[in-house]
Amino acid sequence: MVAQSITPGDRVGVYMNNCVQYIVLALGIWKAGAVLVPFKIAIPRAPLRHAVEDSGVRIVFTDTAGIGRFSGDCDGLDVARRVVHLPRTEVPSAGERPAARWS
Repeated sequence: MVAQSITPGDRVGVYMNNCVQYIVLALGIWKAGAVLVPFKIAIPRAPLRHAVEDSGVRIVFTDTAGIGRFSGDCDGLDVARRVVHLPRTEVPSAGERPAARWS
């Protein structure tokens, strides 16, 4: 959050499906004293543009699934130049995790 110059009271948009990164991002936004503004990834173009404009977000975080659509749907808005792409990190399933070993 600090690297993106987010300060207390800023409105920060999140445009992604539910995932681990969403939770970590939400905690970081709140820890910075900013306001989380969630945007549903399935919302049509016109309502999305209206919500982005009306919310007053300074910056929007999105993942690989949403970057192209958000940038296209919000082209021309000031915030479209302040989109941060967060590549999704896959979390291994329970069967793929190594067993804990005690020494």
